[in-house]
Amino acid sequence: MILKIVLYGNPILSKISKPVDRKYPLEELIQNMYETLHATKGVGLAAVQVGVPYRLFITDFTLENGEEFKEVFINPKIIREWGNPITLVEGCLSFPGIAVEIKRKRNVELSYEDIEGKHFTKIFTGIRARIIQHEMDHVEGRYFIDNLDYVDRMSITDKIEKIKNRELSEVNYQVI
Repeated sequence: MILKIVLYGNPILSKISKPVDRKYPLEELIQNMYETLHATKGVGLAAVQVGVPYRLFITDFTLENGEEFKEVFINPKIIREWGNPITLVEGCLSFPGIAVEIKRKRNVELSYEDIEGKHFTKIFTGIRARIIQHEMDHVEGRYFIDNLDYVDRMSITDKIEKIKNRELSEVNYQVI
């Protein structure tokens, strides 16, 4: 089932997500998140973006070399970020129509669990690191535009306000 994307302006997006409750129907949520991600042609999606305030995100992206980056991240925590920052254009499903240059670190070390509860600590580089950092912003109640300097942020203020006002009246999230 394709889920509705929560847009900027909804208060759930600015709250730090809670640890995942393993009693929640995670398999169904994750399947629905993948269907939503594919329908929107995104590369990553945090549970909070579909109204579920859990520390969970998914990725599905094919790298230039043809390798897939499809993974589920439950209760993720960044251990460290390092390396010369790379500036690339980013967009966000919760900010439709906005694409801006964002500077992010080249590498990230992440601790997380998979759907079975198995724990991992891995280092991700390049575009994988960027996607993870973007999704971790959501998990931590931050927005990708928080990485912009004042001048760049001001240049998109009108677009941001239009998104905020578009669905502010629709409080679209699950209380857990």
